[in-house]
Amino acid sequence: MFRPICVLIGFALSCVPLPSLPSQEGSPPAGRMALYLKYRPLLLEAALTAAACALTRLLFRNGGELTALWAGLGVLLGRLSPLRKDPRPEDGTAAVWTCEIFFSPVWGVLCCAAGAGAAFLTGYELLAALLPAALFAFPADLFSGAEAGVVTLVLAGLLAYHRRADLAGMIEGEDNEDSTDDSV
Repeated sequence: MFRPICVLIGFALSCVPLPSLPSQEGSPPAGRMALYLKYRPLLLEAALTAAACALTRLLFRNGGELTALWAGLGVLLGRLSPLRKDPRPEDGTAAVWTCEIFFSPVWGVLCCAAGAGAAFLTGYELLAALLPAALFAFPADLFSGAEAGVVTLVLAGLLAYHRRADLAGMIEGEDNEDSTDDSV
C-alpha cells in the first residue's frame, strides 16, 4: 500500500515550482556565482527529491529503502509531466541520482561517479544523466530484489525517453552542445 502513496508524495513535491534564474544581461557572472547559477535548478531538484525520499522513509518504515525509489519515481514523473510549463532537458537527472543515493548510498555514489567519469572522459553530459540510472539497476536487483531492479529500470527508461533527442544526437556522432564555448 505504501507504493502509490510514495509516488504521490514524490509527485506532489516535484510540483513545487523551481524559481527562475535572474537574467544576466551584460557581463557574465564570474567564479562561484556562475557555477551556482548554472547548477541551482539541479540542486533544488535534488533537495526536493531528498525531502520526498526522507518523508516516505519516515512515514513507511516497513517499506524500507524501497520507499526512496518509489518517491524518486514520483518526483521524476512530476518533473517530466506534460503539466509542467517549461520542462528543462536536465529535469529528472538530479531526482534519479538523489533517490539512488538514498536507496543505497555506496552503490548510488559509485554509479553516479561512473556516470560523471564517463561524461568527463567523453565530453557528453548526457552520459552523466543516463549511465548511473542504467548501472544502478544491477546492484539494486542483486542486493534488494526484483522490485528494486524493475523500479530502477523504469527510472532509467523514463529518463532516456525524456532525453531521446540528445541520445539520438550522441549516437549519430553530433558534437556535444556542452563542450562549446560558453562565452557567447
